[in-house]
Amino acid sequence: MEKPEYKKHKSWGSLQISRVSGHVNLYGSHVTHQHFIEMRILASERKHDLGQDWYYAGGEPYIVVQMSSAQFAEAITSLNTSLPGTPCTIRYFNGEDFPRPPAEESEGERSKEYMKVSVAESQEDIEACQKKIAEILAKPAIGKKDREVVSGLVSSIAHAVKNNIPFYVEQFQEATERVTAKAKTEFDSMMAHHIQCLGLDTLEKLKDLKTLDAGHK
Repeated sequence: MEKPEYKKHKSWGSLQISRVSGHVNLYGSHVTHQHFIEMRILASERKHDLGQDWYYAGGEPYIVVQMSSAQFAEAITSLNTSLPGTPCTIRYFNGEDFPRPPAEESEGERSKEYMKVSVAESQEDIEACQKKIAEILAKPAIGKKDREVVSGLVSSIAHAVKNNIPFYVEQFQEATERVTAKAKTEFDSMMAHHIQCLGLDTLEKLKDLKTLDAGHK
């Protein structure tokens, strides 16, 4: 009988992808997840026995990465299109456990705060321009240089009103739309998983009923 032949190489690895349950925070996602995708890369070896190859993985993983279902779907359907890549959560790397990422405010909330600060700064600039204009207009005589200064200050006010503030509002609206779209995708993925689980559970129950029915005949 042929003796089993074991071989391994430093470059040989095994990729394991699993669906995991648990209430967790994930980097790049602003909702708490009950289900997520976990990927593990481990060392692998090959055994040739009984005329075929058998693959084994063992030992501590090189890296463990977790993603939401939506992030995982985005990663595998957007190959070569996203230079920064899709956010993921590193839980284990090279023998070190990584801490769970903290809960973070959403992009919409950060954008709202940015808009609030930016609008306040623009308002301060406008008020400073108004004060400077009032000082110039209070002079008994206004020369050519003063008129040029006033013209420049008025232009600054107009720029803040016509360009800066609408830009901040647009950025906030776009961030809110992105957050809403991401949340909807995550919710749809979660519902699809629950429906699938319910369907499988129903199928199992139907099988049990058929088995009981067959036993009574």
